[in-house]
Amino acid sequence: ATTDVDGKYELAIPTSAQTLTFSFVGYETQDIAVAGRSVIDVVMKPESKQIEEVVVVAPYGTFKKESFTGSASAVKTEKLKEIQVSNVTKALEGLSSGIQVTSGLGQPGTTSAIRIRGIGSVNASAAPLYVVDGFPFSGDINSIPAQDIENINVLKDASATSLYGSRAANGIIMITTKKGKKDRVQFSALANVGISTRGIPEYDKLDSRQYFEVLWEKIYNYRLSKGDDDATARATASADLIPDYAGGYNPFKVPTGEDVVLTTGKLNPNATVLWNDDWYDELHQTGVRQEYQIAASGGSEKSVFYLSGNYLNEDGVVTASNYKRYSLRLNNEHQMKNWLKVGMNLAASTSEQNYPVSSGSAYVNTFMWSRMIAPIYPVYLRDPNTGELILDPQGKKQYDYGNSFGRSRAYSSNSNPLGTIRLDKRIYKNDNIAARGTSEITFLKDFKLNINGSIDYNGYTGLTHQNMEVGDAQAFGGRSTRYYGRTFQFSANQLLNYNKTFDNHNIDALVGHESTQYIYNYLYATRTGFPLPNLYELDAAATAEGSGSYEDNFRMESYLARLNYDYAGKYYLSLSYRTDGSSRFSKEKRWGNFWSVGASWRISEEEFLKGLTWLNSARIKASYGSTGNDKVGLYAYQALYSTGYPNISYPGFLLSRLGTPNLTWEKNIQTNLGFEARIFERFFVNFEYFIRKSDDLLFTQPLPPSTGFSGFDANIGAIENRGFDIEINANIINTKSFSWFADLNLSHYSNEITKLPQKEMIQGNKKWMVGHSIYDYYLRKYAGVDSTGKSMWYQDITHVDPVTGEVVVDSTITTTNYGNATRYYTGTSSIPDLVGGLTNTFSYKNFEFSFLITFGIGGQVYDSPYASLMHGNLTNGTNFHKDILDAWKPTNKTSNIPINDYDQNVNAASDRFLTDADYVSLKNVTLGYKLPKQLLSNYGIADAKVFVTATNLYLKSKRKGLDPQQSLDGNLDNVYSPLRTIAFGLTLNF
Repeated sequence: ATTDVDGKYELAIPTSAQTLTFSFVGYETQDIAVAGRSVIDVVMKPESKQIEEVVVVAPYGTFKKESFTGSASAVKTEKLKEIQVSNVTKALEGLSSGIQVTSGLGQPGTTSAIRIRGIGSVNASAAPLYVVDGFPFSGDINSIPAQDIENINVLKDASATSLYGSRAANGIIMITTKKGKKDRVQFSALANVGISTRGIPEYDKLDSRQYFEVLWEKIYNYRLSKGDDDATARATASADLIPDYAGGYNPFKVPTGEDVVLTTGKLNPNATVLWNDDWYDELHQTGVRQEYQIAASGGSEKSVFYLSGNYLNEDGVVTASNYKRYSLRLNNEHQMKNWLKVGMNLAASTSEQNYPVSSGSAYVNTFMWSRMIAPIYPVYLRDPNTGELILDPQGKKQYDYGNSFGRSRAYSSNSNPLGTIRLDKRIYKNDNIAARGTSEITFLKDFKLNINGSIDYNGYTGLTHQNMEVGDAQAFGGRSTRYYGRTFQFSANQLLNYNKTFDNHNIDALVGHESTQYIYNYLYATRTGFPLPNLYELDAAATAEGSGSYEDNFRMESYLARLNYDYAGKYYLSLSYRTDGSSRFSKEKRWGNFWSVGASWRISEEEFLKGLTWLNSARIKASYGSTGNDKVGLYAYQALYSTGYPNISYPGFLLSRLGTPNLTWEKNIQTNLGFEARIFERFFVNFEYFIRKSDDLLFTQPLPPSTGFSGFDANIGAIENRGFDIEINANIINTKSFSWFADLNLSHYSNEITKLPQKEMIQGNKKWMVGHSIYDYYLRKYAGVDSTGKSMWYQDITHVDPVTGEVVVDSTITTTNYGNATRYYTGTSSIPDLVGGLTNTFSYKNFEFSFLITFGIGGQVYDSPYASLMHGNLTNGTNFHKDILDAWKPTNKTSNIPINDYDQNVNAASDRFLTDADYVSLKNVTLGYKLPKQLLSNYGIADAKVFVTATNLYLKSKRKGLDPQQSLDGNLDNVYSPLRTIAFGLTLNF
């Protein structure tokens, strides 16, 4: 029987029938008494057992959860779709255990850095492998709309990943796109429109009045240090403030002959404000986000299909920041014969990204500029006496570039990113085509032969144009660079599967071959000297500044085998083996062998536990195995010559790297122990403990400088990660009108270096040594201030004990000379102690409400933006953090902040700027309402839902403006803030 849009159905049943059984995948089976009844209303209840019931490791198989010996977590795709981001990687935080996700850049279209169960490599890639519809994906992950994703599985241990061999050392994110179902054709539509604002607040900074008073105090203290008496220092500070230290800029008007800041150090009470421009507001905007999708799916007994088209247009909060994408997908599967099934997944997308500079110290980085520039400087050209805007002949505002009316702005004269960002161009266009073809031949009853292939094509073009009118390229008449890149990857495999059940024994065996070819082409050219504004193509420029191109090739051949065995549905054993031959290594070191063994025991099936009615299922599992990593450069083992060293008109080469023919795979040995249980048919608990050892890590072996090389690459390092994952899924309330589901996941890991090529290696504000983490901070220790308010740091002093003759190191000595201070391990790391996510989903009749909270506990970050705002400079026009108002002074001797003096080392790198990385984020809130079916039935609509959803709604961290999730190594920068998006949407199903 089938139901109509109102859920009505008819059944013809024998009069002798007593009960009817209603069942559907994912719902509880119900036996309904029918004797003497003509109308039967059935409400199907979701089955709590469906939580993570299936694990996908395609193309190597799909497993029921109870038979899977590895470690995998399923991401709930309904939550994934609610989070308003253009890239699915940014939505994974808090939805799966074992994952650490950075917030990265808020620029629409950018990708987050992800680590699964710690850091598996130091110098090679530590990123997970993305597998889309059964094959490793080399295209742009942006090309896949969340609406097209059926499920995501995160594979974490060797038993789950070893069949992917060398590519799976850092875990796998398995993405499976939607398929049709054997039912009537169904159409669906989505319309989603919202607005985006900054998701992380700005640091607390000084306004114009406070800035002038702090700057005056710095001048005053500086003059005292130069020998001026108090009265002279005060008078000089007031007189020199505007002409010498503000570059002539003064946003306050005072009576003629009076100083802006009096000799008391306070702003003149007679001052009136001439302008109060807000650089952040002018450089940034409220973005509009639009996403629309229409899809059709369905099929018959022999064929199913899924067809979709998606359009996304997302503005960033930076002026001229935008991401636009068009995508199409067709997934089709057909049972051609009883013994032959074929399928084809095709996807294509094209995107354009306007990508202004939004990280680093470049003045065109609007986040750095608006954060650092002193508030006294106007955005637009203004009359210095009246503050009135000075308009151009067309009546438009003009930008102040810091050199008007004889003034010279201390902060980057001849620059204005608001003017530059409208004249410059940074545009990236991306085209993606992904094809997956599958065929399954069934023969001799128990055998299946799968022949599969994939093609990924990614082509991108980029334009970087610096205008000819103002900014860095003004002196060259403007500069344009064109980039072109093309990636092509082809993969094919042939898999023979044998599945046999006899008595209580079940055997599932697989053997196969796989080959991969990867080609990357790159081309660029730069020209300068443009005759007119708004010309940016290379043909318009006069001078060829440089050009170049290269090609990378990579091939891999693989052979694999797997054996799964279970007895009586209680005892499970899984064995796998794979050997990979990679062109990244020499012929002698090309082949790597990877394997795993896993076992699980469903203890709840044993007689001694069957009497526990509250225990629905329980099992213990363990796995051990090896994976590898060859992401060490395409020609890592070869001696390389660098081009670009011409001798007059003859080409020149320079030996840039020594050959290392013995270079080989980084190896990853993983141990996983787990226990999971389902209790009262309401609670599912999973706990896993893991040990992950990475050996033969790629490091640089130092060489004497006399050789002409600093070192050579070698497999001479090792690190170890240990930790645990916890997942708790709760079906707390589930009645006919109200339900409450909750999911909690927690993850912890620690990292330790176990082998290095030398005793120690300094890496910025970290030091690598055996026994420490690669992210342990190594800095000078701040000792507060001395009796005059000067910064102090600790210094080790070594002396010989006159009594014992032993060498003694005294670490309690302090110094005001930064160069003499000693660097120490601070005892802290950027690795958090615990990260997690909590999801709650409520439904009441036709209403649905859910929220996702993510959090991190422990670890520290180095807050570089805050340090930059606590500077000691007098003449660079940089603003200050409000904490500078609490600096040491004779009337505030308890402060730990150095005296407000001209001191180049006042904010030098030390543990003073290490900040606790604890945070809690309200990642997503969604409220939806399903429209009544009786309202829709007349229009042929099966169901419809309206909703409002908010992403990155709130972040609580140690300091306002601080984003602890910005990077893995804990070093923060002036980067594009994550976006807070509030969207309204409508979904329809026909």
